[in-house]
Amino acid sequence: MELETTVLEERLGAQRTLMAMLIAHLQDGGLINRSVLEGDYWKVQERALSPDHAHHDMIVLFSQVDLMLEGWDRQRRENEEHPDQS
Repeated sequence: MELETTVLEERLGAQRTLMAMLIAHLQDGGLINRSVLEGDYWKVQERALSPDHAHHDMIVLFSQVDLMLEGWDRQRRENEEHPDQS
């Protein structure tokens, strides 16, 4: 049985991906301190008592940031090791 996503779920997923990309680019460029940003976010959310599904969404978002950064770092290392293949 295949579950279909709603239009709202698709739109929120796209927005989470965009936010993850923005955070990753800012962190990669040294423009933000990720540990401070993420720590502050969780403090605010703790006070706001956000629902479990919202908490999970943000865990997914920050995980996406990590995956993007790891991928970019891996690509840079590969380009340094094999500059003629880029």
